[in-house]
Amino acid sequence: MEPDELAAYIRENGITFPVLTPEEKAEAEAQAQWEAKLHKAIESGEIGRERPGRKPGKSKVLDADRALAQACLSNARGRSDKARKAFIKQVCAQDGIKSDRAENRWYEVTEPDGRTRRVR
Repeated sequence: MEPDELAAYIRENGITFPVLTPEEKAEAEAQAQWEAKLHKAIESGEIGRERPGRKPGKSKVLDADRALAQACLSNARGRSDKARKAFIKQVCAQDGIKSDRAENRWYEVTEPDGRTRRVR
């Protein structure tokens, strides 16, 4: 379509385009600037990760828990419920924590995505 034909089509069909108010325009520009600064900081290494929290595989406690969980699974001959109970019992005794926290550590080291489950 030629520009004149396009203009006539828009006029005839009553097509309108949204117009931003000055406040909306300023807000959109501020958001775009903030996102640009964030991406620049991530690319430069100033911000190490987009998500806060522990980096997977960097904790000595988790490494020890993984080894203990594997040993419990071996002793229980693959029965995960029995291994989970043994893990919880041993971690509670060794670290002096409650069973719900120990159960969260079990799920943290055995779940594939490393997320903890919220226990009652």
